[in-house]
Amino acid sequence: MATPTAAAVVNPVPPIIENVELSLRDGSFASLPRSPYKIAIYFLIECLDAVCSESPSEERTKNIFDQTSAFINYLLPLPDMTYPTLAVLVQRYVYDDIIKALFFRRVQGVTVLGEEFALLSDFGLQKSKKEFKIFKNCSIIGYFLKALRFTEVLATPDQDFTMKRKFKEYAKMDIIPFKAHYCLDNYVKGSKATLLKFLKSFVEMSATYPNIYPAYYTFERDQYLYEVISHSCVDKYVTRQIELLQFHPSKALDHDSMNEIMNLLKVDYEGVTKIYYLLILNNIRGKNFVEAEHYIHQYFPTDNDVIVELKTSVPQPTLSEKKPFINSAIILSRLYRKRNAKRKCLSLIDEGLAQSHATRDSVATRACTLEKIMISEMDDDEVEGDMDAEVTYHRKFRDDSLDVFHVAKDGVPLSGMDEKVALEKTITELDEKYPMLNCPEFNFVINSFDKGILAACLAKEHDSVDAEAYFKQMAKQFLYIKSIQWVKKGKYRTLVNVIFEKILAADFGPDRFMQQKLLKDAVLVAMSSLAIEKGYFNEGIHKAGLVTDSMESPFRGLPKICTAIQSYAVANIAYCCAYQGLPDQAFKIIEKYADNFPDETVDDSYLHIQLAEALVTFDTNFFGGKWAELRDNLDAIRFSSNFEHDIRLAIFDCCVNDIGTAITRINQVITKLSPKSSTTFEFIRALMVQGQMYLHIENYELAIVSFNKALDMAQEHGLRNIRTMIARRIAGYYIKIGQLDDAGAILIANRGHIEAELPILEQALYYCMMFIHANTLDLKDGEKFLLSAECVLSPAKYPLILKKVLNDLLEFRSKNATNSTMPDFTELREKIKSLEIPDDVNVSYYLV
Repeated sequence: MATPTAAAVVNPVPPIIENVELSLRDGSFASLPRSPYKIAIYFLIECLDAVCSESPSEERTKNIFDQTSAFINYLLPLPDMTYPTLAVLVQRYVYDDIIKALFFRRVQGVTVLGEEFALLSDFGLQKSKKEFKIFKNCSIIGYFLKALRFTEVLATPDQDFTMKRKFKEYAKMDIIPFKAHYCLDNYVKGSKATLLKFLKSFVEMSATYPNIYPAYYTFERDQYLYEVISHSCVDKYVTRQIELLQFHPSKALDHDSMNEIMNLLKVDYEGVTKIYYLLILNNIRGKNFVEAEHYIHQYFPTDNDVIVELKTSVPQPTLSEKKPFINSAIILSRLYRKRNAKRKCLSLIDEGLAQSHATRDSVATRACTLEKIMISEMDDDEVEGDMDAEVTYHRKFRDDSLDVFHVAKDGVPLSGMDEKVALEKTITELDEKYPMLNCPEFNFVINSFDKGILAACLAKEHDSVDAEAYFKQMAKQFLYIKSIQWVKKGKYRTLVNVIFEKILAADFGPDRFMQQKLLKDAVLVAMSSLAIEKGYFNEGIHKAGLVTDSMESPFRGLPKICTAIQSYAVANIAYCCAYQGLPDQAFKIIEKYADNFPDETVDDSYLHIQLAEALVTFDTNFFGGKWAELRDNLDAIRFSSNFEHDIRLAIFDCCVNDIGTAITRINQVITKLSPKSSTTFEFIRALMVQGQMYLHIENYELAIVSFNKALDMAQEHGLRNIRTMIARRIAGYYIKIGQLDDAGAILIANRGHIEAELPILEQALYYCMMFIHANTLDLKDGEKFLLSAECVLSPAKYPLILKKVLNDLLEFRSKNATNSTMPDFTELREKIKSLEIPDDVNVSYYLV
């Protein structure tokens, strides 16, 4: 066994170590990088090399090498530290006594950069107060410099405290930035500004020479970090990181470094409250929701008396101090809502709403109220899942979600009005100039408390125009939220479309570009989703395309901002392309916009893109016959959508003849579907799949029950295309039970609609069902239906179905050929072979 060498510990070795030429006998250095920390690591590498070369035991050598090299790799990227601190780490984490003895013997008597950093001969606990103070400051500076390197991205002079001048401007000064190893004791005396300039110049230099690590710094005895770098500088730096984290998270500081830096800075910069907001966002990015919630609750008052006192205290808390925490409460509430954690959502939003009122922030009040409406739609009895196991504390909560709307406990409006009539009257009021403050029907949309706030806002003469525009905008947002809830329940689809059209035609008043744009995008995406559910894929692409077009240009000069709304639009376009047999186009769309939705975002926009890509990939592999890859595809789908994962896994299990598992799984899917959290379309899809499976195993009674339930729901909600797809499956049921006349009547009645509006796959399956019907009747013209299916499938990417069609065509021709006129099937067999589908990969028409 070859003995490992120290050169293999780090590859490549950092340049600062490569340039060191040591003469350890007399303690002199030919080329000194002036970084005792790096020199000590170099000593440790030499000691490891010596022990590994001389040790007689190969197994012991390997263990020593693995443990010590891992420790060295951990030390290398860290900021410089004092030798006593390094000695403690070596004593604790280097497990070989020989290496430790060699290391301490090597460093004894070596003095670097004067007495400040003399290597202590005994490496004991001889830490003076002066030395410990220096170590603290050096650690902070090291982390701070590491963070500053990331502030150059998208920086502007007024956004960053780092100076935007080129490095050449610093060459005229007394300090030499290239020689970052200089001890700063000679420069900080009497000039704190000089030190700050040096640090800034070092940041500029590190952008040009990124391989050079921060050097070793010392401060005057009585100086602290906040005396050298002002609060305003740190405030601007934190603001910049917040902006990057929200808009370009991949260019912000990495998760671990940000936590280290912010935890260090918050000690000396207590007045910079944005540090806590950045910590909240960073923990949300790292999926550490419990820690993020901890920071929110730590900052917010938790007692009502405190909130009352907060409202009347002098001076009142400023909006800039409170707003970030209100925003983070909303973000975290949305993440908990996806996990059905209703109590946690209410706890966060109640605090955010109280703080919004206390700071008189009407925008935050609106946002929290909107979020509370969404929370009120959640089931009270849904399990909170694994989030409960993570939370280490519990808070009291009060479920007053019904107070958001003026609705009685049994769901009946207190006014006795019909919900549909009330919203129709509200729409009429929206067309008038004056807001509908006195409209009783509007009680379905906004509660009385917020109406009072808005009335007071309108009473201000100097702000009446802006307040009125704001109120109308708020009303339309409430209508949008309510309409989406109706869509999920399958209610009032005609009225919902009217509401969406009214919102699109709305005038939001002056200076409302961003809000108007996002709300209109949301409406367009909602209309696109409705069109897809109805099976109108061209309309779905058109509506979603209007949203993606706006992503090409920035909003008001800001970087490209893409939210979950835009991610839904991209996903809808991809779905439409895939449904129409164009998976390549779907992948191109996803690839084009993928950079706009990085996976480090604090919202869930990335998950929508990831889910779209995973679904298109699964369908492409399924219909491409690449079933060996489907398990991995299903794992990717499960990360974003349990419903899509379970329903596809059930179909796949049935295709591979694991019938029992498939039936059990689809029954569980239907059982888990909740009327409040699931759409009508999801119920219909699950019932269709359930019916297909029962039909496949010839359980005809249960099959027709599932099909009829799905058909009734589709007819009730006006889903004409979905109704036609179900009709094709019911025709298959009638063929199976021998009622061929009924099957033929259904197929003929729906032929025109199928050929005109349904996607390619449905058209092909319809022709296949017509062939089965004709073949069952022993009709000789069944071949024409297979040829029609082949014609439809040839330009598309459904080789698995095409293989089934060609095999049926080959069998049909062989069966009907006579001995005297036996045709040549070579060309047909070559077509089947060219599809490259394994022989054992087959699917029934009844399962698709």
